[in-house]
Amino acid sequence: MKKILLITLVALLGIATANAQIKGGVKAGAQLSTLTGASDTEFKFGFHVGGFAEFTISDRFAIQPELLYSAQGADYKGGGDITMSLGYINLPVLLKIKMHTQYFTWNYYLCK
Repeated sequence: MKKILLITLVALLGIATANAQIKGGVKAGAQLSTLTGASDTEFKFGFHVGGFAEFTISDRFAIQPELLYSAQGADYKGGGDITMSLGYINLPVLLKIKMHTQYFTWNYYLCK
């Protein structure tokens, strides 16, 4: 799985340098997650890391697909201390609309 993510990231970065209308990069960050519908759960600290490519369609529109690994879960404080850790591969696709100097985004999100 890590090899596939690395190969995809390198391919996206290689494509980004081949064409001036395509930009790409690496994305990483921290997050808090929990499970809904379960009682006695607390937030769990996690992270996400991956890459993105931005394809410029026109002066005002761009599409930005991303491939991210996200570590999520929850801490259960019921009958005993249990930590539930879940790993997701996320594939958000953002439509970026530029208005003056600001971008507005709309995204479609798949995770497995």
